[in-house]
Amino acid sequence: MKKTLIAVGSVAAALAMVVSMAGTAQAAPGGRSGGISALVTAGTITVAQKDAFKAAVDLEKETAGVTCAEAKAAALASLVSKGTITQSQADAIKAAKAAKKASTTTTPATPAS
Repeated sequence: MKKTLIAVGSVAAALAMVVSMAGTAQAAPGGRSGGISALVTAGTITVAQKDAFKAAVDLEKETAGVTCAEAKAAALASLVSKGTITQSQADAIKAAKAAKKASTTTTPATPAS
């Protein structure tokens, strides 16, 4: 068996790269990137927690007949109260959703004079 020595600096550099990549929005299956999928990629929430959030939002929309924003807020509150996610995770989801919305909202171009 051949043993290979790896310089500590190389390992540290590779680890730093992985950590920095975890904080960026990674493409999710289906071509979507950023938002809540980035939280799963970064390890902030699990796939099960992401799925629970989406299911809770759908349930709120169907049963309460509220807007999407109201359904998301109610779903987060419900998941925190049940212990499915922490308040910190709920705050991260809310921030990720707001950042995703801000990044996809474009301002109309002004016509050239």
